[in-house]
Amino acid sequence: MTEKRPPKGRVKLNVGGTAFETSFSTLTSFDDSMLSALVANHWRRQEELFIDRDPSHFEEVLNYLRDGEYVVLPEDENTLKRLQREAEFYNLPGLVVLCSTKLRVNSTCCRVIWIVAGEDTHVPKCALTLKTKTEPSFQ
Repeated sequence: MTEKRPPKGRVKLNVGGTAFETSFSTLTSFDDSMLSALVANHWRRQEELFIDRDPSHFEEVLNYLRDGEYVVLPEDENTLKRLQREAEFYNLPGLVVLCSTKLRVNSTCCRVIWIVAGEDTHVPKCALTLKTKTEPSFQ
């Protein structure tokens, strides 16, 4: 009987014209993800898989697959929103929750105003540690 999922191997991906290479185990680390289904059902060892998406955030998606909730998220709000859309496309609800939580914290974070020589200087970030759970049901 042939195994449906080989335990190891490198997978070549072409995401929107940009080449990526990662391990089979990384792509299948979240069973319900689109990437797991794609390689489990369509990948042959010598074949490159094409995904018609913007490659700008795919490295962050791969890092999430490798590191889970310990992934470093971008600071820029627009970049974070685009990463969240990619996470939705790849069916990674844990990454969606991490992005939406960080967006919510960033939007409710107060701005500190320093009075220096008669001018207001805005500090755009709060210094805090964000801890979240990756389960989709976490509120």
